[in-house]
Amino acid sequence: MTQQVLQLVYNLFYESGGTWPALGDLQRALNRQGNGSEDAALIVQRIPAALLKPLRTTDGYPAPSEKVILTAEGIERCAGSAEDIDNLVIAMKWLARLMERPESKDHGEYGMRFTTDQLAEAVALSVESDPHSISRLVAILLAEGWVQNDGGT
Repeated sequence: MTQQVLQLVYNLFYESGGTWPALGDLQRALNRQGNGSEDAALIVQRIPAALLKPLRTTDGYPAPSEKVILTAEGIERCAGSAEDIDNLVIAMKWLARLMERPESKDHGEYGMRFTTDQLAEAVALSVESDPHSISRLVAILLAEGWVQNDGGT
């Protein structure tokens, strides 16, 4: 069931254009697949943190609005994820090179700033062929802690 849930979470993430699904969304997807007797929260809580970010809980149970976020390793285990993983590796290398530059030492409280257009160019993403590839990449980079959203544009 772990692999099935990982794949389902990735599919929901992919289909949404890069928004991680809420636990309630996952439960509804399981119900549609004929797994209505399965409790998404209990399944997700048994998945190792190496594959899926742990959910915050209140009284031992996560809220239906809690986001279900795969780690890069969890994404890598899903069918159809190769391009997102390839883009992540390229982006991580680009970000590491940016940090090594002498001028990178001079950055504000939010760290180095770059735009999604700069990131898309660095990773050579074709937003014409896959308009959501950059949104998925940013969501994965945020989840992995490589970037932070400072609210800028």
